[in-house]
Amino acid sequence: MYNRNYSPRRLVYIKAIILGDSGVGKTSLMHQYVRGTFSTQYKATIGADFMKKDVDLEDGRVADVACWDTAGQERFQSLGVAFYRGADCCMLCFDVTNARSFENLESWRDEFLIQVGPRDPESFPFVVVGNKIDMEGKRVVSQKRAMEWCAAKGNIPYFETSAKKDINVEEAFKTVVRNAMDQESDTDFYNDFPDPIRIDADDQDSQASGGWEARILAQLEHREARVATMARVIQSYNQLAGKVGDYASHSREIEARSREMQGEHERLLENYERSGMSSGGSGGVRGNSLAQQRIAELEREVEGLKEERTVLYRTQGTNAQRLLDLSDKMRETDSRLRQQELEISDSHEALRRMTTKLGDVQGALKEKDGTIQIIQDEMNAMHLEINQLEKRNDELQAENDDLVKRWLKKMNEEAEKVNDVTHELELIKRKSAALSPRMGAAVFEDDHFFGAALSAPGHIRGGGSVVPRGAVGKIDARMEELHSIALSRDGQLLAVGGQSNAVKVFDAETGECIYTLTGCLKGINHVEISSDGSLVLAASSDHTARIWRLDTGRQWKSLTGHIGGVVTAKFNRDASRVFTYSQDRTVKVWDTQRGLCLKTLFTVSGCHDIDLLDSDGARIVTAHLDNSIRIWDTQTGRRLAEAAVHKEQVMSVWATRNGPPRVLTNSSDGTLKLVDARTLDVITVMSAPNYHPSRNWARASLSPDERFAIAGSLHGMLYVWDVASGDLIRELDIQKSHICDVLWSPDGQRVYSAEKSRYIMILQ
Repeated sequence: MYNRNYSPRRLVYIKAIILGDSGVGKTSLMHQYVRGTFSTQYKATIGADFMKKDVDLEDGRVADVACWDTAGQERFQSLGVAFYRGADCCMLCFDVTNARSFENLESWRDEFLIQVGPRDPESFPFVVVGNKIDMEGKRVVSQKRAMEWCAAKGNIPYFETSAKKDINVEEAFKTVVRNAMDQESDTDFYNDFPDPIRIDADDQDSQASGGWEARILAQLEHREARVATMARVIQSYNQLAGKVGDYASHSREIEARSREMQGEHERLLENYERSGMSSGGSGGVRGNSLAQQRIAELEREVEGLKEERTVLYRTQGTNAQRLLDLSDKMRETDSRLRQQELEISDSHEALRRMTTKLGDVQGALKEKDGTIQIIQDEMNAMHLEINQLEKRNDELQAENDDLVKRWLKKMNEEAEKVNDVTHELELIKRKSAALSPRMGAAVFEDDHFFGAALSAPGHIRGGGSVVPRGAVGKIDARMEELHSIALSRDGQLLAVGGQSNAVKVFDAETGECIYTLTGCLKGINHVEISSDGSLVLAASSDHTARIWRLDTGRQWKSLTGHIGGVVTAKFNRDASRVFTYSQDRTVKVWDTQRGLCLKTLFTVSGCHDIDLLDSDGARIVTAHLDNSIRIWDTQTGRRLAEAAVHKEQVMSVWATRNGPPRVLTNSSDGTLKLVDARTLDVITVMSAPNYHPSRNWARASLSPDERFAIAGSLHGMLYVWDVASGDLIRELDIQKSHICDVLWSPDGQRVYSAEKSRYIMILQ
């Protein structure tokens, strides 16, 4: 059974080049590393030698290492470029007993970098090997000198080895292979090797019919074909190079034999001349004849050797030409293979991009499916809520019908009482007719006195509330930006919230900071003090509303559930409920003791402010960005009424506490309006020529006796209006930046005005 969790190790092809002078032991190092053998018989490498070995690294990676040992002789260096191409790493070798081999490392390294042309020559994985340390007595290159050279070339790793005694050979090769694999970790290791063998899902499904086995076999055959082709080329090249070397050796032997015979010929001539001069008669003639015969034989032999040498030269030239042609063909094949590998790499990259794009599209589809499911769930919830509301509406309609009947009955009873009272009044009028002259005089005197009191210059009163004439003090809140202020019911404490993450509570008389209430993660948008003065409530941009106890100065509750910054928050009269509005366009009703959300109202339109129309908070009013105010039943979540009472967005609402329910609104259109909360009809309109409130923070308020309205402008001006007539009573220039909040003290004798930049003015 095929294991789907199985992940085969991928074999990485690494091409390692071994460079160095002739006789430094490159071939011995390679044989010791690959085969674990060492030969004492020296044999010079002709062209290049090639061996392979699979290497298991410590981190679990496997490398198929192809070791190329190039000839160190001068006549073979011109062929090096054919072997250098595609190299992943290089081992520079020298003989510690041969100073010249160490000095030539510089030229070997430079030539390799020129021929290979790596992307980053400074970081190409080299390893320097000082071989033959078993001949320590003949050492001429010290370890310190070699390490200094390696450090100067970019901290190249250095190993001192002995191929004969197998010292550090394995470590040197493993280091250069590991560095090559690390160097190429961000690139494709497999550009010089066929793609890894993969088993796709289709192959797994068809494993019963042998499909995946055939695919693995095909990939193996393809890989072996590529490797075998290159191996055959190298083998042919080495055979040709060996023949060329043999021919060259034979040619040198013929030349040496020719020189020897030429010398013998000259000696024979010299002997012949000497014998001719010193001998006479037939003996001399016979000696001369023998010498001439020997000379003729030698000359014929020399001519034969010359002809053989000529043939060898011709053969050597032919082989050299074939060798050059083979090198050119190998370079063309290498270039074609690289072009094909680039095309394969581009195809893989295009496939990867398409796969990534497909994954993104699938992710987007899943996200959209999730969104659709959420919308469907919300629609189902809304249908259920609509059904409940319809049921509740039917109940309320029945209750309303019952109330109408009871009201009609009560009206009839009251009408009877009115008739009785009317009869009583008729009798009283008759009795008081004789006293009317004296009563009129008394009323005239009283009205004259009261009118004079109201018209006294510079001192306007309204049922205990005083219209301020100027500043008498200032409180430094020490905040970068103020947003909201609140007074306790006894007028002793002043809470301030702003851009900082803390609420500050001041003594309203002295301006001394009593508490700094921390816990919020972002700025404070609104503050409130409970009616008994024991709790402070803050609405924060960190999506929470928090409550602190003033007897301890510590946070008591954190109301979490909104998914946007909380804009405003209100207590009901006994602080058993908290009402919050957030930028997520919901109003939430909270149980203060338990910290639980009891009800959520969806306002649809964005909102700036809320206020309670009764002490329990059963009905609330909200100020909206769509120029409207809305009345809500917080127990059912039903919107009771709405009206667009302004031309621009409504910045704040303030509900009256006495008499019929009315609402003071403040709008960015530059007007304040008093609205009947029952009918949403506008009762009074208040404005001023230079009144321009801020679009972000601009709350207006009523005096405790609800006779006067006050609001601050964008330019630091305070405006006071008569609520009944809508007339502007007073205009005060007291602050420098725009006024965000303004409140009367509970006794109506003072006004606290907060400007955005730090200061709170006390007016009287």
